Amino acid sequence: MLLIHSFQQLKFMRILFVFIGFMWSIHISAQYEKYIGVWVSEDQDVMAIRDTMGLHGNTSILGSGMGDMERAVYLYGDTLSFQYQYTSVIGGVEKFNIERYDLKIAEESDTSLTVIPVSPWAIKAFNYRDNIHFVQQAYNIDPTIQFEKIVYRSDACHGSCPIYHLEIRNDRSFYINATFFNALHWTEIDTNKSGIFVGTLDETMYAELIRHIQTSNLKTLFFTDTCISDLPMQTLIIYYNGQRKYLKSKLPPVIVSSLVQFLNQLYDRASLTKTKEMKQLER
Repeated sequence: MLLIHSFQQLKFMRILFVFIGFMWSIHISAQYEKYIGVWVSEDQDVMAIRDTMGLHGNTSILGSGMGDMERAVYLYGDTLSFQYQYTSVIGGVEKFNIERYDLKIAEESDTSLTVIPVSPWAIKAFNYRDNIHFVQQAYNIDPTIQFEKIVYRSDACHGSCPIYHLEIRNDRSFYINATFFNALHWTEIDTNKSGIFVGTLDETMYAELIRHIQTSNLKTLFFTDTCISDLPMQTLIIYYNGQRKYLKSKLPPVIVSSLVQFLNQLYDRASLTKTKEMKQLER
């Protein structure tokens, strides 16, 4: 009888420990997950956090005036540690290196973070600023932006990148001139996919476009040049509030990633009508 009672106690304790461990893992997971996503500042700083346990290596992004940098991210208490991890060889000896960009969380809410650069790499990257205020990009909305027209150009690269030119107007009409290449033979045009197309965005897709534009800090947005030669040159020309914004780079900043992705996917998502009417878009 005593053995049965002891066995039942042991079984109960095992179940209890498993339950406590499960609840703790949920708590930790929730603590980590609240930081996952894209965070932007009014100065075009950006944190694109994929995970906060370094599970995916250098795949999160920390961006400042010095450009966007791929980093692993770890959460150490109240500090987000963006780390560039790499191996170097000096004198035949392999060495593992870590550059730490540590940002201490000073204030936070469900949609915003104020951080203080506390490591030398972070202090330098953010140009010795005392603190940086980030907002989740989805909530970084500027409702005063009145969209008029957008022109997007993605030109050829040293590979099979499509030549993709697009215009969307505020009546929801769009125009696409796309040339796709055979992935195995880069000089061969895929005639089945290529062509000139027109159409009209449905209200849901148009609202999505406006959201991407209004959350991209358009009024202060800028692109920096890059020397990466094998990427296509990308151009954005956005008309809004009677103004024209011209942006061009082979590596646009992360803050417009969702907008560029939307434009590139329009070919596959929208209802297209093929036409022979060629239109000369702005360069």
